[in-house]
Amino acid sequence: MTISSPLKGSGITASPDQEGRPHHSDKGGQREFDPPQGTESEPAAETVVLVHGLWMGSWVMGLMGKRLRRCGFQSAFFSYPSMSSSLSENALMLARFTAGLTASRIHFIGHSLGGLLILQMLDEFPQPRLGRVILAGSPYSACSVGRKLSRRGPGRYILGRSMLQWMEWLQWRDEAAATRNPPYELGVIAGRRSLGAGRLITRLPGPNDGVVTVEETRVPNARDEIVLNVGHSEMLLSAELVRQACAFLRHGHFLRTQAQEQRRLHF
Repeated sequence: MTISSPLKGSGITASPDQEGRPHHSDKGGQREFDPPQGTESEPAAETVVLVHGLWMGSWVMGLMGKRLRRCGFQSAFFSYPSMSSSLSENALMLARFTAGLTASRIHFIGHSLGGLLILQMLDEFPQPRLGRVILAGSPYSACSVGRKLSRRGPGRYILGRSMLQWMEWLQWRDEAAATRNPPYELGVIAGRRSLGAGRLITRLPGPNDGVVTVEETRVPNARDEIVLNVGHSEMLLSAELVRQACAFLRHGHFLRTQAQEQRRLHF
């Protein structure tokens, strides 16, 4: 899944958004956070980088970051221009953001487009301190809503350059690239509560989270996967999603009730 980045050696940098007290930044409106007290000189053992989705900013990951801290993980928030920059351009910025973190092990959680950005970054810029990776509601294999929007100019504008680049890659990738084993442990979280704006754009087959279908989130050779009763945007607020994320980050698998195990078998 290699798409050459035009920004290699360009000098673009991105500074970490550590969890803490928010303050305004003069760097193009990017939100930044002061590091928590007592951690400035002590590198965190494990940090989770949170990457937002299309049309959003790092602030939408704030509640998830606070809950992850209760699990014992340091949180860092990455902001990127999802509309105006390509996936490869944002991948380079994410790689440089990650390089600036002081942690012995770095995990990633991406919501929707944010998950695809993480995959692109790891493909172009392998990370030596990489831990585990979680995609939440990310349309890996296809995107019914995206296909419908991409047919006309206004829809292509709504999708932005990053999502359009991913969709172009879907058209020409070969089967070997699509099904190869990732060199890291990957967890996939999908939603089955059909609540989202995607239903206004096209008819989505079920189960879906209102924007992305469960089938579209499937990643070949993922370490584990789970379907939760949440909508696409509800994932950002879900305490259950964070509970499952913490389990995967710690142990490499999700927690399941008997009903969830039955859904996994049909996933």
